[in-house]
Amino acid sequence: MRLTAGDTARGTPAFMAPEMANGQHVDGRADLYALGCVVYWLLTGRMVFEGSSVLGTISQHMFSEPEPPSRRASQAVPPELDAIVLRCLAKNPDERYANAAHLASALSQVPVAAPWTEARAAEWWSQHVNSKTPRSGDAWVTPRT
Repeated sequence: MRLTAGDTARGTPAFMAPEMANGQHVDGRADLYALGCVVYWLLTGRMVFEGSSVLGTISQHMFSEPEPPSRRASQAVPPELDAIVLRCLAKNPDERYANAAHLASALSQVPVAAPWTEARAAEWWSQHVNSKTPRSGDAWVTPRT
């Protein structure tokens, strides 16, 4: 896919791997990049990159280095999880995990202070979902047709 082909981009700009925007070969590692974006949002309540336009957001995914989630999160993020998320967000697909199994293995090694429970999940959602959920009018969300 090429960004300039038909003046459109396929995918959601907030989660678009750099190789998608560059029109390069795309494989499962692009999905790991997108998953890294989702995890980043879950940890921080913010998108990895928040451009003022669709092209601005895509450009940041292509050229800007993400700030570690631990610097933007309201709660502590273990250094191991920070490293995993940043590896998922590597610009070069060869620097990401080879596949989801490798990512799952890395995640299983992250120490957790307290188990994730339904109560903790409900608290998180009540703090974040009303103000941070992507909406179709947001510049970083591709409208569904």
